[in-house]
Amino acid sequence: LLKVFVKICEAISFAHSRKVVHLDLKPDNIQVGDYGEVMVCDWGLSKIYGEQHDTEDFNQLLLNPDLLNSHTLHGQVKGTPGFMAPELFDCGDKTPQTDIYSLGCLLYSILTLSPPLSGTLDEITTKTQKGDIVVPSDVDSSIPDSLSAVAMKAMSVDPADRYANVQTLKSEIEGFMDGYATHAEQASPGKLLKLFLLRNKALSAIVLAGLIGAAAGTFYSVSQIKKREQIAVNEKINAEANL
Repeated sequence: LLKVFVKICEAISFAHSRKVVHLDLKPDNIQVGDYGEVMVCDWGLSKIYGEQHDTEDFNQLLLNPDLLNSHTLHGQVKGTPGFMAPELFDCGDKTPQTDIYSLGCLLYSILTLSPPLSGTLDEITTKTQKGDIVVPSDVDSSIPDSLSAVAMKAMSVDPADRYANVQTLKSEIEGFMDGYATHAEQASPGKLLKLFLLRNKALSAIVLAGLIGAAAGTFYSVSQIKKREQIAVNEKINAEANL
């Protein structure tokens, strides 16, 4: 599922590079094929954000801005409550951070196998705007704190507190799968060391064996020195007794 999530991030990152935001990311709009292919569907609420470049051929990029903008009714709240960023309820600016919030909701759903929010529309709206979401690792203690932190950062109420772009979010997930700590969790030095050892088991085993060997050698050397010292002391005592 995390590999699927990475592919979703790649699709959305591409869309953002073409100034397109999806605005309705949710599990129902993700299709996974029999061979691992992932499709992000239903771009009906998508729109172009920021400045557009007339020289770009969006049709060749399979993203037509005229088509996308004709499906967006400005000034109206549209989307799926529970997966919508807080700013959408206030008809605020629609930016890549809006999609990043929804990606956080998708990640939350992957981790907990349930949506981040439930209840009536009014309840979901209030919880969304207040950021009243139960941390995934509190829902299920088996969920890694590192991934839990990533989901919560992506779902920050303030867009400025979310990831700067989808690539950064994607890198967090890929780093976790490769055995690294995520930036969102602010891991302790102890955990960073533990993860380093796990990533480098062979090297760690060699280093550990070397340390054990060095310690054994040091112990043997010290014991031999003490033994020779004791022999010297005994010889001195015997010599003094014979005087």
